[in-house]
Amino acid sequence: MVYSKEVVILGGVNINTIESIYKEIDGLKTGENIINFYENHKNQFDYNILLKQMIDNLKVIVKPEDIEIKKKELKEKVNELKRIERLDNKAKELYDKGIHSGLKPEIKILQSNKFIRYSYGDEKSIVSKSRLIGDIHLRVNTKNALKIGKKYLENLKNKWNKSPLYCLSLNNKRVVLNSRSINHLGYSSQGKRGNSKIKRRVELLPYIEDIIKNGRLYEITEQYSKQDLFDYGLIGIALINGKNIIIKVVLSEIDKRNKLLYLSIFDI
Repeated sequence: MVYSKEVVILGGVNINTIESIYKEIDGLKTGENIINFYENHKNQFDYNILLKQMIDNLKVIVKPEDIEIKKKELKEKVNELKRIERLDNKAKELYDKGIHSGLKPEIKILQSNKFIRYSYGDEKSIVSKSRLIGDIHLRVNTKNALKIGKKYLENLKNKWNKSPLYCLSLNNKRVVLNSRSINHLGYSSQGKRGNSKIKRRVELLPYIEDIIKNGRLYEITEQYSKQDLFDYGLIGIALINGKNIIIKVVLSEIDKRNKLLYLSIFDI
């Protein structure tokens, strides 16, 4: 996937400013008004790649029949800024609690604009001081991987119900596992995973607990369906078949309480 990225100062987006912009948009009546609006806000939001791109791309003469279309486009961009504001505040909250990897964060926006995520820098830098996990990967093939993987996760679910698991990197929140975690092994939001991808994820399942307990925070992603909740990426490094492999575990907020859902594991 290709990302656009721009360094953003924690706490750099202000929701009150966004609301005032909304009112200003409603008052735009002519093409000249709209072009002037872009120019007036260019410097104010220069750090934000969404508005910066919008300003650079839409400096054209606006026909009267296009004014409402342009205003709609502008409001969509402001809504994207609101999404950044929520994510920025979450990152600042964690940063203020000391939950970060000591690196300057970057906003990363998928070109599809489906997700906005905060990255804490280069994964190699983040894991450079991490303890190397020994080779404990599962030996499976493409035919038996899904069955073995589901059984493994069911056993973990039962284990965590009896002996709760906590994530040190996320303020000691408890991590749980449910049917969504198990189904995600074979399916993504795009549909059924290929057998080779399932096999690789199943091979990595034994590393889940170590990375949850000892992994470092790598990124924060807004949940597309519930934009007031977030997913967290933790990474660790393991020796697998003689090679150092960086592994990522995704934990998902399921409500506003102190629980996180194990969602996924893969190498990056």
